[in-house]
Amino acid sequence: MIGITGASGFIGSHICRHFKLLGVDFIPLDIRSRGRNYIDVRDYGSVERSLGDCDAVIHLAALIDARESSSRWKDYYETNITGTFNVAKFCRDNGMNMVFASSAAVYGAPQARATESTPANPLNFYGYTKWIGEELIRKLLDRYVILRLSNVYGPECHGLVRVLTERDGIVINGDGNQKRDFVYIDDVVSAFQAAVSTDFSGTLNIGSGKSITVNEAVGIAENIFGKSYAKTFRETNEVKLEYDFVVEKAKSALGWAPRYSFREGLKKMIFSTPQNLQ
Repeated sequence: MIGITGASGFIGSHICRHFKLLGVDFIPLDIRSRGRNYIDVRDYGSVERSLGDCDAVIHLAALIDARESSSRWKDYYETNITGTFNVAKFCRDNGMNMVFASSAAVYGAPQARATESTPANPLNFYGYTKWIGEELIRKLLDRYVILRLSNVYGPECHGLVRVLTERDGIVINGDGNQKRDFVYIDDVVSAFQAAVSTDFSGTLNIGSGKSITVNEAVGIAENIFGKSYAKTFRETNEVKLEYDFVVEKAKSALGWAPRYSFREGLKKMIFSTPQNLQ
């Protein structure tokens, strides 16, 4: 039995659908659920009760808005740090494998390439909570896989890619030449599937392995949809990210590889609906 925390979220819901299709035995857990499917990761007793029948845990439950993290630091601390500690401690005490959803936000803004050995230097409190969560797991557990996810998109996602599929205008922070590694949700799901059953322990980058600029992403969407977006470029104080996200270690450790370019993933996304995913 695999326990999946944060099962109601974007990534968690896609993992649950995939596991259901495969006949994998799992229990979806979320703070927004009720009854047997409820978990409050901030409370160790709730973690213990919810995960007691599990053999492994995929831990996705987290607050994830980088901008709001500095003003809601207490909530982010309790959910992302205390919550991860509670799940890791439970896995340690019960000899379970833990797969943790971390983020490329732990890197901050490296100069050129982000590999797993690139020093962490988060730019916001959200990134710090993920980095501290990683460190807790490394200290507490012998068996774990930490997946540092880049910019995940797909049906039911939020952010830039959703705006591109739903609107005719877009606001771009800065000049649009900042880089992003957009990774399609199906590739992320397959990485979690591989990680939960692997003998490998350690930290892995999960992305497309090909960073593009925001302007390039918009251009690809314009080509697919056959339209031109009304673009508004907004001044920003945000640090401009220009690095490439390297995923070679995950390929060798998990036998995994991303299948979708941004163009291919966006095409698949726009022809997918929630009804198709049931």
